[in-house]
Amino acid sequence: MTDSYVCPLSEKSQKKAKEELNEDPKERLSAMNTFKNWILEQPHITCPTDPVFLLAFLRARKFSQLEARKLLEKFLTMKTKHKEWFDDIDPLSPPIQAIINDGFMCRALKTNAEGQSLMLVSFPKLQPWSGRYTTLDICRLMVMMTYDTFMSDEELQVNGVIVFDDLTGMTIKHQTMFSLDEQKTFFGGWHRSIPARIKKILMYNVGAFGEFLMSIAKLTMPESLQERLVNCGSNMENIYKEISMELLPEEYLPDDYKGQNGGNLKDLIEIYRAGLSSPERRDRIRHLSDPKFRINEAKRPKDVASESFRKLSVD
Repeated sequence: MTDSYVCPLSEKSQKKAKEELNEDPKERLSAMNTFKNWILEQPHITCPTDPVFLLAFLRARKFSQLEARKLLEKFLTMKTKHKEWFDDIDPLSPPIQAIINDGFMCRALKTNAEGQSLMLVSFPKLQPWSGRYTTLDICRLMVMMTYDTFMSDEELQVNGVIVFDDLTGMTIKHQTMFSLDEQKTFFGGWHRSIPARIKKILMYNVGAFGEFLMSIAKLTMPESLQERLVNCGSNMENIYKEISMELLPEEYLPDDYKGQNGGNLKDLIEIYRAGLSSPERRDRIRHLSDPKFRINEAKRPKDVASESFRKLSVD
């Protein structure tokens, strides 16, 4: 049972969860236990049943039991089919550390007025040809990010993230480093199977390759996420319309800007890397990526009764 759960959300986030995600504090424990008991009754499913994991799927599907179950099965199907992406991830492994140190991904220290976190991504910083990591390692890092955020951080489950993808400096090598199958798996299968609340994906300095990425995304991403994909061109003014300037690293701000900022990229990368090294976060990631968490279709019951206690509305 999950009776010992104590909600860590701020008062503002609890209000948002109730208004936007159908999360009634009086019914939360009951919903979690219903979901957990259903999981334990399924011979074909093996997965975590801790409160934060359960809530990731319930919140992602606005507390519809039926839709949360569907999403969980999609996730476990992806994890089973693409175990090389999802299993045995250690944030302290040399390849993961090298990718982070190259500046591919980090998180802003602050959140905006809506409580949303900013994820900074830069594909041109990647160097899989250096021999220190492969494109598979890059895919594993992106899965690790899912484990570390939406399956571990309740504030992010409720408030969501904004992704700022800077494509400045993209080369032919970067354009061809991922196979078409890897791109389709990432944009289609991965995005459709994770309990993520992605509010916007901002593409900056898109260029020809970015246009190609966006075309792939529009063919494979869920429609709701396609609508949040924004081509900001090469003008930072378009970014400032979408992101509060105080969240952005100083490298992305005008020289004459005197307000608060999000620090510098070098420090943000180091803080992100150091945070992943904490025993709590490292253990959580390693736990969620345990190979024992699987879906076994051979054990699926022929007739599984399903019920939904809430209607699902579009986020």
